[in-house]
Amino acid sequence: MAGRSELDERTWHIPFEPILDFSLFCNSTDLTGITIGVPRNCFDSNTAPAPIMASFESALTVLRSVGAKVVDNANFTAVEDFKKLNQ
Repeated sequence: MAGRSELDERTWHIPFEPILDFSLFCNSTDLTGITIGVPRNCFDSNTAPAPIMASFESALTVLRSVGAKVVDNANFTAVEDFKKLNQ
């Protein structure tokens, strides 16, 4: 995700225009050696809509299939501070 959102005032002062097309840097599907942490303590999968969670889990499967190491339940120690920022 990139760019301004009318629903998120923290994005209103993004200092560049137009927004860069970051997909241009995605020229390989090999994620061998890349580690991706999934801080599940940041969201409640029990209350998230089932289709969203299914898509999320599917994306993790794709990431693993192209070599990424997925660290599930990565402990995001600042979760309470993060939640306060998003109230």
